[in-house]
Amino acid sequence: LKEVLGYYLDHRLEVIVRRTQFELNKAEARAHILEGLLIALDHIDEVIATIRSSQTDEIARNALMQKFGLS
Repeated sequence: LKEVLGYYLDHRLEVIVRRTQFELNKAEARAHILEGLLIALDHIDEVIATIRSSQTDEIARNALMQKFGLS
């Protein structure tokens, strides 16, 4: 019984660690997006001008990524 309980506790620990790592990755991805939005808001006039002067979405995306260090 002691051995089975040990296996169960090891399993629970692994589940908790994996779930926590998943939630951390999700939060980091969200933070990355929010940081990009903050950069865009700080330079909103330049962002709008860049988008309007670009011929395609791809050109606008690349220009914004290069100009403001976005990814």
